[in-house]
Amino acid sequence: MFHVVPMLIPNCRSRLVGNDIVGIVWLEDGVWNPSSIVSQVLHAYVVVRPIHLPNKPPQFRVHCVAKDGLPLASPKTDNQLFQLDEKLRNFVLRKSVNLERAAWQCPTTVRSQTRSLQEHLFLTREGQLGFIYERYYAEGKEY
Repeated sequence: MFHVVPMLIPNCRSRLVGNDIVGIVWLEDGVWNPSSIVSQVLHAYVVVRPIHLPNKPPQFRVHCVAKDGLPLASPKTDNQLFQLDEKLRNFVLRKSVNLERAAWQCPTTVRSQTRSLQEHLFLTREGQLGFIYERYYAEGKEY
């Protein structure tokens, strides 16, 4: 699943995008700093930048950025230029999927996801126990 940030409701953006492991960034011009997005879950970015050459159709360069410890998965970018066609689409999708798979193999990702799952289970169990206590014991009912 991909989240297109400008199309998201503003108050849902950080919750949805912050839970993605790989982000695809469209960089029209200028410089983009990956540290501008604060997330414990996002591990890699695929950055697509259009290259405008005079008297030529637009071409695109793809770069990848990853957190320390995460290997840049195949296919390699090698500064190649892409046309706007299926080859670009397939390259970006394949790169995104492979980066996500690499992130799941990374020990820091597994640790953080395991910790967050344990916290969620703890809070769920704690909530269920509180509900049971309130329903059956706090009201003085005997069964």
